[in-house]
Amino acid sequence: MRRLDGRAQTGKGSAPLRIAIVGSGGAAFAAALKAAEQGASVTMIERGTLGGTCVNVGCVPSKIMIRAAHVAHLRRHSPFDAGLSAVPPVVDRKRLLAQQQGRVNELRHAKYEGILESNPAITLMRGEARFRNGHTLAVRLAGGVETDSRTLALENVPRALANFDTRGFIKLVAEAGTGRLLGAQMVAAQAGDAIQAAALAIRSGMTVDDLAGQLFPYLTMVEGLKLCAQTFSKDVKQLSCCAG
Repeated sequence: MRRLDGRAQTGKGSAPLRIAIVGSGGAAFAAALKAAEQGASVTMIERGTLGGTCVNVGCVPSKIMIRAAHVAHLRRHSPFDAGLSAVPPVVDRKRLLAQQQGRVNELRHAKYEGILESNPAITLMRGEARFRNGHTLAVRLAGGVETDSRTLALENVPRALANFDTRGFIKLVAEAGTGRLLGAQMVAAQAGDAIQAAALAIRSGMTVDDLAGQLFPYLTMVEGLKLCAQTFSKDVKQLSCCAG
């Protein structure tokens, strides 16, 4: 029987409770810290980037871009345009992304890496964990994954051209050598609808060639995923509008 104070009750006394946590996101760190406070020894297993979704690709980077877009909007339009002249901003996407990534790196170090460095009761293991049964956790240790990626500007997506709105991009990340899809990013109108197709492709273990060979309805934003996958092997600018 386990007690909440992190000790295991046995007939011969007590021994430290050992806990394994799969993942290293916000919830995982909260659980690890609470367990360590109660005297447990914690092993955190992470197959990807430390910090999980929120700090790396979710809440933090998205809020930074939303704030930047709001500032850009205010420079173009505001309630005080009569007395303060509006000036359309010039967007330097490369510098904006560098600023975004810099803040992400700062927060990852302060809220995740720094906590691991200062808490000897929590150990990070790099690998992929799977439950064999209700009592056994198997971990395949990571040996490092080499990746390849492609970014497709929306000016190459027919639906974006038809919408007269080519702002944004689609990015795919794959394992080098095998082409297995590892990640996807979309900044576009209707991206929330189209990204589900990418999530299903990653979930099913598809490669970029598999995705490039799929049939997507013409003049839909989700077709951009196929076009981006095709950029791993060809120049989509040389394709006919309906021949992808």
